[in-house]
Amino acid sequence: MIGGNSCTAPTNEIPSCTKRSTLSHRVGEDAYPDTNKNDNFKLTSYTLSKDECFSIRVKEVAGGRKVPELILAKVLDREKKAVHKLLLTALDGGSPVRSGTAQITIRVLDINDNVPAFEKTSYKVSVSENAVEGALIVQTKATDMDDGQNGEIEYSFGAHTSDAMMSIFIIDHISGTIFLKGKLDFEANANYELDISAKDKGTPRMEGHCTVHVEVIDVNDNAPEIMLTSHPKPVREDSPNGTVVALISARDLDSGDNGKVRLQLPKTSQFVLKPSFSHNYALVTSGPLDREKVSEYNIEITATDSGSPPLSSKKIIPVTVTDVNDNPPVFTQRNYNVYLKENGVPGSILYSISASDLDFGENAKVSYSILDSKVQDVSKKSTHNLFLAAIDGGNPVKTGTSKIIITVLDINDNVPLFENSFYKIAVEENIANGSFVITTKATDIDEGPNGDIEYSLGVHTPPSVVSLFYIDAVKKPLDREKNAFHQLLLTALDGGTPVTSGTCKITITVLDNNDNFPVFSENEYKVVLKENITTGTFLVKLTATDADDGLNGEVRYSFGSRTPDSVLSTFAINVETGEIILKGPLDYESNKYYLIDITAKDRGVPEMEGHSRVQLDIEDINDNAPEIVLTSDPSPVPEDARSGTVVALISARDLDSGENGKVTLHLSKSSPFALKPSFSNNYELITSGPLDRERSSEYNIEIKATDSGSPPLSSKKIIPVTITDVNDNAPVFTQKTYNVYLKENGVPGSILYSVSASDLDFVLIVIVVALHLLFYFNTSQNDDPQSFILRHTVNITFCNVLFLSLTHRFVV
Repeated sequence: MIGGNSCTAPTNEIPSCTKRSTLSHRVGEDAYPDTNKNDNFKLTSYTLSKDECFSIRVKEVAGGRKVPELILAKVLDREKKAVHKLLLTALDGGSPVRSGTAQITIRVLDINDNVPAFEKTSYKVSVSENAVEGALIVQTKATDMDDGQNGEIEYSFGAHTSDAMMSIFIIDHISGTIFLKGKLDFEANANYELDISAKDKGTPRMEGHCTVHVEVIDVNDNAPEIMLTSHPKPVREDSPNGTVVALISARDLDSGDNGKVRLQLPKTSQFVLKPSFSHNYALVTSGPLDREKVSEYNIEITATDSGSPPLSSKKIIPVTVTDVNDNPPVFTQRNYNVYLKENGVPGSILYSISASDLDFGENAKVSYSILDSKVQDVSKKSTHNLFLAAIDGGNPVKTGTSKIIITVLDINDNVPLFENSFYKIAVEENIANGSFVITTKATDIDEGPNGDIEYSLGVHTPPSVVSLFYIDAVKKPLDREKNAFHQLLLTALDGGTPVTSGTCKITITVLDNNDNFPVFSENEYKVVLKENITTGTFLVKLTATDADDGLNGEVRYSFGSRTPDSVLSTFAINVETGEIILKGPLDYESNKYYLIDITAKDRGVPEMEGHSRVQLDIEDINDNAPEIVLTSDPSPVPEDARSGTVVALISARDLDSGENGKVTLHLSKSSPFALKPSFSNNYELITSGPLDRERSSEYNIEIKATDSGSPPLSSKKIIPVTITDVNDNAPVFTQKTYNVYLKENGVPGSILYSVSASDLDFVLIVIVVALHLLFYFNTSQNDDPQSFILRHTVNITFCNVLFLSLTHRFVV
C-alpha cells in the first residue's frame, strides 16, 4: 500500500519458447501499475522466486522508472522440466513497504534432440527351424523422450540388411515386432544377426539401433546317408573272420542327437560292421562262408539317427563269394551194382555213372579213371568189384571214389509191370495206424523165379515217407500240417538173377482234420495310450494263425466271454482282421490300464480256439486343474499378531499324476501374509508383516494353485481374513495449540472455548472429550486478575451407556 494503496500485478504467461532459446522479457510498470502518484512511493525493487534457468535484471528507463527483465540463465531441457512457474515480487518505496506479485508461466517447446533408444541393445531369441511362416520371432521396443512427431517411432531393418535376410524376416514398422516371412533351414544357416533401426519423425530425423540375434534350433528333417568309400571286393569262401569287404561311412546333415547315426546289419548276417573312426566303418566277415550254399550276399545296412522321431535309410551292398576247391567230386552212389547178361557183346556199354563237384569253374571239372583192379575170368566167377576215381581240376586236386559190383546173370529179360504207372489217392489226416490205403498189382511174363514178384518202397522214396507207410497199411499217424502230399515210389521186384524191377508212382493227398487251434503271435500285447486320443483311433492289431486248411484255418476274433461292459463300451475289435479300435473316451483318473482277454476261433467242426491278452496302459494328460481346500477356517487375527501367526490351514490336490499332479501354491498379490509348507501338499497361511486394523480391517487373500503339466492348469481361491482391533491409538485433539481471546470484563463461570479429541480404535471403546474453559475471577489469590480456573468435563461412553463426569481444576 502506497499512500494507502497497494500495487497490483496480473498473472503473466510468457510466450512459449524452445529449450534452446535465449529469453529476455521486460516486465515494467505497465505490468505493475501503482495507483500512488507520489514519487516517493514508486516501485523501487523486484525479486524473482528461485529457478536455476531464470534470473531477474532491473533496468532503469526514462523518467526514473525501473523495469524488470527476465533473463535466461541456463539452457532449457523440456524432457526434465516442460513448464516453469515463477513468482515476481515488486516493492514500492513507501513506509511501510508495500509489495505486489505476478505469476509467470513459461512453457518449453520441444525440439528433436533425443535419439530413439531401444530397451535392449541386443535381443537374443531361439526359433525352431520348422516354425511356420508368420510366426512371431521377437518384439523390439524403442522410446524417444521427445514430444509429438519428434517422439513418434518407425521401425525398419538396417540399411545394410541383405535381400536374403529380408526374404526370411519381416518387421512391423509400427510395433517393432519381427515375424517369420520365409522358411528356416538350420543346415543352411544356424544363426542370423539382424540390424534393427528405430527412426523418429522429427526434423532432422534421429535414429537408434539394436541387434537381434536369432538362433535356429535344429529339427530332425534329414535322413542319414550311407556312402561306400570303397567298393566291395569279391571274398574267398575260405576267408578268415575279420576280412575287410568294403569301407563305409555315414553322415546326417542334422546336428546334435539328430545327427548321431547308428548302423545296423540283420542279426543273421555273416558280416559285421567294425567302427574305424568318426562315422566310418569297415564291413568285415564274422562267420564261415560257403560259396556252395550262398554264392552272393545282398547285405542290407540300415542307418538310423537319434532324433525324435528317428529317421532311417537303407543301402544294399552286393558281395560275391569266390570259389575255393574245398569239395571233392561225389558219385551219385557209393556202390553200384551192375548186372551183365552172360551173352553180352564185347565193347558194349555196361553202365553209366557220374560224379559231380559242388565247386565252380575249373574246380568243378571232373575226369574219371579206373583204379588198379584185378578182373578175373568171368567164366569162373559171377561177381567182380571195380573201383572208379573221379578227379577235379582244382589245385591241389581232390578225388572221389566209388565201387562198382558187376554180377553176371542168366538172362532175365522181362521186368515186372504195374497196371498203372501213376496212382493218385486222398486219405483223411486222422486215419488210424494200420488202415488200408490202396491196392496195386504188377505182373512179370518171365517164368519161374524170374517171374515171382515182391513189392517194396523204392530207394528213391524219401525216408520221411518210408517211416509213414509200409506195404498194405498206414505205419504212423499222418500230419497234414507237416506234409500235405506224399510221393511213394513202389517197386515190384522179380525173382530172376539179376533181379529186374518195375515201378509206379503213388501220390497221396492228406485231407485236413480240424486238429489245430489258432495261435496268437504273442501271448500278451502291450500298448500305451494317451487318455485324450479320439474315438475311432486304431490301437493294435492282433494276429493269430491256424495251421489247418480251409474253414478249419479261417480265424475270427472276439473279446473273451467274461469281458466286462466297461471294456465293451470303450473298445471294439474287428472280427476278421483282429484290429482293436477306441470306441469310447478314456479317463486316466478312472482307469489307468485295461487287461482284455481276446479269443481267436476257427470255423472248423468242432470249433478250436486260442487266447491272448492285451494290456492297454493309459498315459495321463493334464486335464484336471488343481484344487485348493481349506482344512481349517481362517481365524480373526489381532492387529498386533507377530509374524508367523497361523491364520488358516490349506491343502492342495490334483487328480492328475506325475508332473501333471505336482501343485505349487503362491499368493497372487503382495500382502502381509505368506504360505508356509508343512507336509505333503499342505500349507499354513501365516502373517509375514505388521498389521494395522486402522488401515485395513479385512483382507481378501487370493491364493493361486498351479500344476506342473504342459500346458499348466491353475485355480484360485479367495480367503477372507478379518483383523481385530487392539487399543494401540491414543486420543488426538483436533489441534495441537488453541489460541483463545478473552474480553477483560468476562463473567466468571462462563464457557470460554470448546475443544474435542478422537480415537482411531474400534467402536467398542469410544472416548469423547470436551473441554470447556470456564472463566473465574479469583480474589482469594492476592486479588490476581491473571488467575483462571479450567473445568474439565469428560463424557465417556463404554459399550452400555455409562456416564461419568470428572471435574479438574487448572490454573491458566
